[in-house]
Amino acid sequence: MGLLVLAAPASAGLATTAGSTAASTAASAGSTTRLAGADRFATAAAASASHFAPGVPAVFVVTGRNFPDALAAGPAAAHAGGPVLLVEPHALPPATAAELDRLRPGRIVVAGGPRSVSDEVVAALRRHTTGAVDRQAGQDRYETAAGVSASSRPSAATVFVASGENFPDALAAVPAAHRAGAPLLLTRRHGLPAVTAEEVRRLGATRAVVLGGPNVVSPEVEDHLRRLVGTVERWAGADRAATSAVIAERAFGSGAPVAFLATGADAADALAAGPVAALRGGPVLLAGANCVPLAVSWRLGALAPQQTVLLGGLRALGRGVEHPHTLCPWPGAPERTPAIEPAPHPAWNDDAPDPHLLRHGGRWYAYTTGTTWGNHLGVLVSDRPDGGWATTTGRAWGSTALPDPPAWQERDTQWAPGVYERPDGMFVLYYAARERTATAGPVRRWCLSAATSPDPAGPFRDRSSGPLYCQPDGSIDPHPFVDADGRAWLHWKSNDEQFDTVSRVWAAPLAADGLRLAGPAREILAKDDRRFPWQTTVDNPQMVLHDGRYYLFHTGGDWHRDDTYTVGYAVCAGPAGPCHTRPTTLVSSYGTVAGPGGGTVARAADGRWWLSYHAWTAGCTSYDCGGLRRLYVTPLTWR
Repeated sequence: MGLLVLAAPASAGLATTAGSTAASTAASAGSTTRLAGADRFATAAAASASHFAPGVPAVFVVTGRNFPDALAAGPAAAHAGGPVLLVEPHALPPATAAELDRLRPGRIVVAGGPRSVSDEVVAALRRHTTGAVDRQAGQDRYETAAGVSASSRPSAATVFVASGENFPDALAAVPAAHRAGAPLLLTRRHGLPAVTAEEVRRLGATRAVVLGGPNVVSPEVEDHLRRLVGTVERWAGADRAATSAVIAERAFGSGAPVAFLATGADAADALAAGPVAALRGGPVLLAGANCVPLAVSWRLGALAPQQTVLLGGLRALGRGVEHPHTLCPWPGAPERTPAIEPAPHPAWNDDAPDPHLLRHGGRWYAYTTGTTWGNHLGVLVSDRPDGGWATTTGRAWGSTALPDPPAWQERDTQWAPGVYERPDGMFVLYYAARERTATAGPVRRWCLSAATSPDPAGPFRDRSSGPLYCQPDGSIDPHPFVDADGRAWLHWKSNDEQFDTVSRVWAAPLAADGLRLAGPAREILAKDDRRFPWQTTVDNPQMVLHDGRYYLFHTGGDWHRDDTYTVGYAVCAGPAGPCHTRPTTLVSSYGTVAGPGGGTVARAADGRWWLSYHAWTAGCTSYDCGGLRRLYVTPLTWR
């Protein structure tokens, strides 16, 4: 099964394109889709178009910039059988206008006053319906929510009450409120507004559900509600994501046909998802920028939805949220021991040193040091990680990822690539190269550089006029890592071979474009061959996040004079370390396979992990004797 990406351009209605990963895990046996547009307005239009047919009874329109007035609109829109769409305070975005034209709504309801949605926007909305355009607004967010409730329901046995000062709990509650036939009302933290209390009385409610913990809605508010309705329940978790999981559990029990994931950091996407999720019979759960919190992962596993829908593009929810999702770091996450069965045969029976695997869509890409194709960095492609590899040219060699290194680099010195996908869909390739002329003393150093391409197969272009980063003793073997919060980091090692210094691993955050460091470099690991005899160096460092813990894979030994190259790992506190080496190694020489190293890991669409590495053949561990460092790929398990 594949990840279907549904994208709505800012200037048009919904467009559908085939996209990224397959989805099948214990957390959800169904498919995964992503609803995304060029911005929040287009994403809301995409969410609407995914469910609502033309001729909807009503559309609720709210500001896409300031959310308190909009919080109560979700249950009201679902109750009316229509979506929530977003506008600028003083403009009707093209994506919203196009979706309104497609929907042909019977009426439009504007939630919020003129500061949220101006009179000019209301006038523009009148051109998109033959019915009325009504504004429902109060003096503040609490009065607006009460007004939205009063206009949509004559009575209700249950009311949902959420903070008007902290939006996530209210957004996750929309499907649950709809399921209970309840409106959503807002409260201050330490006091129930009079207008909210009055609306509770008018509705004749006998039950209130308070969303969020006592730091969000105080016990005093709970007591006030109890005096009004009799029965009060509090649905709360340790944080906003855990609260969304509790809401899903209480409302949907152990099963739902669909579940929606939205960022917990911004209200826009979850706001638009609410009515769609409510009418499709599933919850809205809150995820991290590039990971899924443990409580949400557990809830997805219990719900076992046939479909999981991600709201927003990669800037909102990164690849780590896709299935098989990455668990966010969490206190007490157990340390696992990675292990492999050494591969009996090469996955690519030619030279492919320093491999870095990337999965994108239904394809795998292996980036390697070029050697036989001019050391310009190679790229191989396959539909599976453990075989079927081929060059992009169809010839034995010539599959060059970086055909034109920049002028500051010495040609034929590019090596050890690592690649990641930016949120804008561009791919950034990091690599090491030697300076063409010495810039710091008499020695030409090895430095880090970066190149970009819109296609993971390249070609990549490096337009730099100098190194991305270069330490006095040289810097090599860069690998990118995207953390749980969506921030990209770069890890690399200092070049001990050139200057005979202690090999160390370094880390620094990357700027949004990935082409410069956004903070100082920090040492996170140094070789320690006294405690770990195999760790005579720390080549090819690569960090991954697995089940809430950080692991740094790296290689020790000699890469070309003997067969001592060995892949091991360390456990880290985070992307900035510190990291602590574990004595267990993953792979060393076996059978006729000599000096396996340069090991990096990647995860497949079915959730399995793979370790890639290169190795010589026993008896010839050098290019001088005609040796090749062939590519091996084998499953990696966590014990």
